[in-house]
Amino acid sequence: MNLSLRRAVTALGTLGLATSLLLALQTSTEFNSKTDFSKLKTWSWGQADVPDNPVAEKRIRDSVEAQLASKGWTKTETGTGDAVVSVHGVVKDTDNYDVLYSGWAPGWNWSGVGVGSGVGTTVQSRVRSGTLVLDVFDAASKSLVWRGTAEGTLGPKTRSRRI
Repeated sequence: MNLSLRRAVTALGTLGLATSLLLALQTSTEFNSKTDFSKLKTWSWGQADVPDNPVAEKRIRDSVEAQLASKGWTKTETGTGDAVVSVHGVVKDTDNYDVLYSGWAPGWNWSGVGVGSGVGTTVQSRVRSGTLVLDVFDAASKSLVWRGTAEGTLGPKTRSRRI
């Protein structure tokens, strides 16, 4: 891998990690090895689809712009430039159910009613998770040249209530 390609891949990898904005995320990057990233000097925003959170969207955009500027890329008006950067986000809520046993006590067990079964409590937890995908397209060929993905738990880890 030549030096300019290695620097471009490192720069874009840094960009992907910088956009994660959250702790404990799983991140990944992939790129087209046939792309000469040294020829990409200017960029513009493409499609942006971030869930209804203007503060998060601004943080993502500011982080992307700062990272690309630090690597020498110049932002241009939408629809112009060597590269087009698109960002997509998805947020979902998932219900988790955990059964907690309080120890040994009279009650139901697998062999029927008797001593040793304990008392079970079911706890429902709502977990909010999200995925952020950042794509870089070659504007001339309209082909995807780099993708960064970050996935993980968002906000407060869980909210629990007894059932």
